[in-house]
Amino acid sequence: MKKKPILIVYSRDKNKFGMELEKMLEGLGSKVNVVICRTTVELTVRLRMPLSESSIAVLLIADEKDLKRTLSIKPLLINMRVVLILPDRSDVTIEAGHSLHPRYLSFKDSSLRDIHAVLTRMIEIEKATCKEACKQRLSIRA
Repeated sequence: MKKKPILIVYSRDKNKFGMELEKMLEGLGSKVNVVICRTTVELTVRLRMPLSESSIAVLLIADEKDLKRTLSIKPLLINMRVVLILPDRSDVTIEAGHSLHPRYLSFKDSSLRDIHAVLTRMIEIEKATCKEACKQRLSIRA
């Protein structure tokens, strides 16, 4: 059975945007395994578990305090593809967000369509990469 990419979602937001984001991400469930974390402690525990080679993190940051907590676990995100959704467009927030080296940066006041399109493309790339890696492993064994 083929492994699906893992989509690790960090969201404390239970407002409209957070709920819509989660609904959209769960709609991707046939393509990926979705894991939702509500606290940075939960996220830390999940990131310390063995991950497949194809893992993507979606981080919905609630506020400045939440961003600081997320920055504290930055080393756990180094080898992951990160989609970062920031709470505001201030220069300080954007600069701090960029230190997480996201593949895609968005904001809570942005459209979910763009995030959906980016994640769909990332998942396609992950699946293709994983499929190619499996073929290479099989050819080495033969």
